[in-house]
Amino acid sequence: MHGRQAAGNHRRVVDSRALCVLLVVLTVRAFHPDDVHREANLRCHVCNASYYCLGGQQFDRPANSLAAVALADHISECVCNPGYLREGNLCNLGQPPAWYMYGVNETCVSTRETIAAGASGHQDYVCVPGFAGLPVPEAVHCQECPADTYADVHNTSECVPCPEHASHAETKRTNVSAFLCDPGYSGPDGGPCVACLAGTFKAEPGAALCESCGINKYSETAASACVDCHANSSSLPASPGVSHCLCDPGFYPSQGLCSMCHAGHFKNTTANEPCLSCTENTFASELGATEAKAAADDAREDTWAPLLRLEREARAAADAARAASGGGVDMGLGEESAESEQEHDVWRTYYEIYDNYFDYDL
Repeated sequence: MHGRQAAGNHRRVVDSRALCVLLVVLTVRAFHPDDVHREANLRCHVCNASYYCLGGQQFDRPANSLAAVALADHISECVCNPGYLREGNLCNLGQPPAWYMYGVNETCVSTRETIAAGASGHQDYVCVPGFAGLPVPEAVHCQECPADTYADVHNTSECVPCPEHASHAETKRTNVSAFLCDPGYSGPDGGPCVACLAGTFKAEPGAALCESCGINKYSETAASACVDCHANSSSLPASPGVSHCLCDPGFYPSQGLCSMCHAGHFKNTTANEPCLSCTENTFASELGATEAKAAADDAREDTWAPLLRLEREARAAADAARAASGGGVDMGLGEESAESEQEHDVWRTYYEIYDNYFDYDL
């Protein structure tokens, strides 16, 4: 290219090629007795940028090009317009993802590319999917989309947050389907993600379905794992909350847990219900009893008589104290309450006798 331009500059100083005036005298002989002399002035013009000239003839430059130098005398000195690619002697419209100058395709930084035909500079480059930023007139990288975002189109200024209750740890995501429903939520990749129902769970991210909790376990809504029922309680499969953990026989509900029935009480059901007091001529000989035994059936009936009498006295004292203070009657739940001095003494005697008979440390 530079060689042809230098040659063109040289031609401008050569009068015989740059600009000439030719005097041509044509002698025309006719059948008239006088000779006829005629002069013709022929002027050579410099080729402009729309043409190239060779051998005194003017030729159109290829479409979408201009002659790059004055006095162009060959088609090779015609240069394609910006946005066009030279292919042979033709200038064809440049196609994405490059841009085009002087008939040659140019590339930009890896995070940008063109999306329209005829691009002619950096200003035509936009961010590729997975990246965000505005078009700029220079080679500047776009910002990659961070985790939990994506960009699925060209030329976006901001990355899009992932759907609710979905996530992804990788960067430069280009499709919403890359996001997986979080543990505790189920749905197709990319969402929507729906919370697992109470009594079910989902431990891993993804499109898996929620699973039912097993026996003696429960879960709340959107659980990623099931929770074991507290000690001495049971539940059915797919239990939707801790309230479905029921105290086992011999245990009653107390402050969110299950405690053993007191001596002289029993419970034979799996339920969150109070223990029942033994009726007359029956007894429960151990803590956490699941049934009351008839006194005649126990070989140590005489042993239990003092205990039963003391227990009845303690209960009567407790009921009297509660009634005096406006409270209710003791239902055998073992709730802590202000004891009367009389009740306290009776219970202390009760447990002393119990320890002496059974060597049981309460």
